Amino acid sequence: REALLVDTVGFVQRLPQQLVAGFRATLEELSEATIVLHVLDASSPTLSQQMGTVQKTLQELRNFDMETPQIMVFNKVDRLEGGTCPELEQSLSFPWPGVVGHCQISALTGAGLPALAEAV
Repeated sequence: REALLVDTVGFVQRLPQQLVAGFRATLEELSEATIVLHVLDASSPTLSQQMGTVQKTLQELRNFDMETPQIMVFNKVDRLEGGTCPELEQSLSFPWPGVVGHCQISALTGAGLPALAEAV
């Protein structure tokens, strides 16, 4: 199978808007995606802000269909007390179209990766 990986969160969150515009061509490749995985740092104190920034950026892309299936992937759960993201202890409702679910993983330990593979 062919896959295209596009890293967005790392630079979208930290770069000035003028530089984000320079990466627009790379982000536009998301318009061809059949699924989008939002990999987020579950241990980050700015987790909610990161999610909102990515969604706002996706909405601003000319050809991205917001109905494209999206899975929120909360990584680094191994860093969390109790191994669970506090935001996920309660029922989640994402206010964005296209978000079809979420997974909690640890890339370090491998926890949750089988569930993520199944979700994809």
